[in-house]
Amino acid sequence: MNDDKLGKLFSAVRKENPPAPAEGFDFLVMQAIKHEPAPRAATVSDQLNALFPRLAFAAVAAIALCAAADWFDAIAQTSLTDGVTQLSQQWLLTGDGL
Repeated sequence: MNDDKLGKLFSAVRKENPPAPAEGFDFLVMQAIKHEPAPRAATVSDQLNALFPRLAFAAVAAIALCAAADWFDAIAQTSLTDGVTQLSQQWLLTGDGL
């Protein structure tokens, strides 16, 4: 089709009035909006599952495992002086170690 003819066709269409919606269309739209289920609040785990579907559980498990290991390690060390005594007995800190 020629560009001139296409331009005339589009200008003629622009001058036309748009068709009116069917009678009761606004009522049908409002009914559809009312029957639409309300969005539920997204929890943190839902957001993680949306971002990382397969890795979310593994990441939470790894964080929990590291926190538990740190907590058990803190319980195992009785005091600061015991830790310093153990460190001073290592071969690097003896007189001929360095």
